[in-house]
Amino acid sequence: MISSLPYLPIDEELDLNTAILVLLLSKMALNNRGNLVLDFEKIQIFLYLIKSPAKIGKILRLADKPSAPLDKKLTHTIESMSSNVDMLFNRHKIKLLIRRLAALGFLKCEGIAQSKSTRYALTHIGNDFASSLISETADRNYFNSLVEIISKLEPLQSKPTTKLNAWLNTLLKGN
Repeated sequence: MISSLPYLPIDEELDLNTAILVLLLSKMALNNRGNLVLDFEKIQIFLYLIKSPAKIGKILRLADKPSAPLDKKLTHTIESMSSNVDMLFNRHKIKLLIRRLAALGFLKCEGIAQSKSTRYALTHIGNDFASSLISETADRNYFNSLVEIISKLEPLQSKPTTKLNAWLNTLLKGN
């Protein structure tokens, strides 16, 4: 159904999605040894899970990882409980976000020859921007909530993309 109103669903808003990707990269691009670990496919999977936080606990259980529950305000929303999987298949949207980060000077890339993939992280400018999004005050903002969601994904950071896809397929078939 096409609306005649100039309405853009918040999930499609470019600035918001850019900020979400910046926060994801700021928290999960590097492992404990300082190696870049997020490739295109992992970014796509993690962005899907960030936007569907009700599924994070289920994925962690499938991965045999401990998980503390997220605040119900984050998981019990219509958006987070929906089974919209567009993010998992919309490569164009992720490419657009990555290009935008690069154009802003926020992105650094590293090619991995053996896997023929590119891994992504933030530059100093990107990290500074990510820090500016997070409020240090007791009055938490939306971006602080995103950081809380992203922190729940950390046990999955080192898992291979094939495993992440297998767990997602199991989860989605169960819906």
